[in-house]
Amino acid sequence: MKNQFKIGEVSKILGVSTDTLRLYDNSGILTPKKDNDNGYRYYSCSDIICLDYIIHLRKMDMSLKNIDKLINHSDINKEKTEMEIQESLIVERIKELNGLLDSVREYRRDLEKIESNLNIFEVRESPQIIAMDLDNTDDCAIKRFTEIMGTRMPYFAFLYDNIRPLKLGYSQLLLDESERLKIYKHRRILIDHDGRYNKSNIRCEGIEIIPTKKCINVVVKSSANKDYSCIDMIGEYCIKNNIHPVGESIVRVITVRRAENQGSDYYDVWIPIE
Repeated sequence: MKNQFKIGEVSKILGVSTDTLRLYDNSGILTPKKDNDNGYRYYSCSDIICLDYIIHLRKMDMSLKNIDKLINHSDINKEKTEMEIQESLIVERIKELNGLLDSVREYRRDLEKIESNLNIFEVRESPQIIAMDLDNTDDCAIKRFTEIMGTRMPYFAFLYDNIRPLKLGYSQLLLDESERLKIYKHRRILIDHDGRYNKSNIRCEGIEIIPTKKCINVVVKSSANKDYSCIDMIGEYCIKNNIHPVGESIVRVITVRRAENQGSDYYDVWIPIE
């Protein structure tokens, strides 16, 4: 068996590009030896075995700097320590990816809800919600909300008083921004599906837990700053069915579309009732 391999041959054997092999060379991790007779540089069998190990380390998401340290400047104990560090980094990355996967699935369910529940009213229990005012600058509240959020995506939401908006024709007044600001509270919210949090484990002023409530739930479409007729639709439904809203409603932004400078937004609306 021969013991000299050109870079193209090694590329085929290991299934990596010649650019990758040159990167390892230029990084000082593994440099093939030069043949003084013909000027070519050749990899040995030992080099190929070492390159295979380097490729495995790269697949473990290890940096070139750390690989160089492991290959050329460490012993078994140091290598074991580096592997433990890399393991912990990967575990954290998996947690992050799992959180992102949960967020993607939740958004997908929301989009499916738009397709199936647009303008359809249902009476159901709302989920427990953790909320913080958008303009809250308290360090404790921001830090705790971020801790609870973890890798989940918070939602943007409005809270509004049920009394005035549900009067028929009120949608026209909402075209006036100053009128909207009188009734809306802008908040960031997290949906606590498992009811995991309560006042004792939140331990921070400025973060509110909105408990589950009997609600009317409907998904509506609204053109931001242009059309709030969905408010009149909700009011008509309540009047027709002799339903009496109580407390504050939650209007959660599901998705936003922009077309010709006009926003077409979809909202998940929860209206507490008696």
